[in-house]
Amino acid sequence: MDIQFVLDVYACAMYIVSYISKAQKGMSQLLQQACEEAKKGNCSVKQQVRDIGNKFLNSVEISAQEAVYIVLQLPMRKSSREVIFINTSPPEERVQLLKPMNEIEEMEDDSEEIHSTGLINRYIERPTSMENVTLADWAALYDSPKNSFKKNCKSFDSDNLLLETGKDDDNDDEFTDFVDKAKHNAKNAKPKQRLKPRIIRSVWFNVKSHPEKHFRELIMLFTCWRNEQADLISSCSSYQEHFRLLKEGIDKQMRQYAVCSEDMNKIEQHLHETEFTDSQYDLVAPNAQDAELQDEALGNEDLHPDFNERYDLSDDLGIPSTSCHNEPLILNELADDDYRGMVQTLNKEQKEFFLSHFAPD
Repeated sequence: MDIQFVLDVYACAMYIVSYISKAQKGMSQLLQQACEEAKKGNCSVKQQVRDIGNKFLNSVEISAQEAVYIVLQLPMRKSSREVIFINTSPPEERVQLLKPMNEIEEMEDDSEEIHSTGLINRYIERPTSMENVTLADWAALYDSPKNSFKKNCKSFDSDNLLLETGKDDDNDDEFTDFVDKAKHNAKNAKPKQRLKPRIIRSVWFNVKSHPEKHFRELIMLFTCWRNEQADLISSCSSYQEHFRLLKEGIDKQMRQYAVCSEDMNKIEQHLHETEFTDSQYDLVAPNAQDAELQDEALGNEDLHPDFNERYDLSDDLGIPSTSCHNEPLILNELADDDYRGMVQTLNKEQKEFFLSHFAPD
């Protein structure tokens, strides 16, 4: 049993984090080597993924408990609070997901709304009764993706097709009125507030290296807006200038959602400016350092030489397998005299073809 006296708060945090983020022994070096080999081979992207994936799957070591959890698809962790990420990058730097193909096929030909609705889109289209809610409050307390309203029909014929009745036109008018009324009510209704606020995460640009993106992010998170392009900068010449005008309200929100923001910026700047050595961690987390040194000494040694089964990702990626087979190659070699005799029996055209393709230079 590994028991240590906790004499320093920083040492306790360091000890816990060292185990949480402990790397698999030798995996970084193995994957780096696999990446270099994949690039040198001039292979397709699928083949490169296959090579790197096979190297990882056949080299990583996991415990029996973790393997059972993965096979049974059990959750690896549980939390009492939900965490949500807000992508505060500029629109041109965000990655958007396309809608499912069945939804795209049902859209109008000239429609350009092919991307799935996300958190920011739902905030922009929030009810008018929540005009003064910031993006941080919306994500932590209110946001909830819902399925769009769909018309359900209960009348089908024997071929599972909709029945045509004389009242269809009237029903369609009533359905359209109902949808319009529902949309109007939804636009003005206030969503239900969560009992436990979410923990929000964002990109959190560094104020030193990306000052404009940093102040834009603060305005985006902790102020109310509808138009991302116009409202965030307003009539100011820069985001920093607009931030100064709204600083009092932003600071009030940051005391709730970004308690350690200034400390994190200082810590990040300190990490970039300071050079650390392994010996500095000996006084803080000696046992963790000792375990890492033991793992490093083991290197890439195969701890289970009897287990030789190798998994291949070819079937998963839908590409032909190029795995090596260890079966001995059967070679039928001719004696030199027999070889020369067969060459002499070739006619003129056969000899020209043979010399141009098979003869050594």
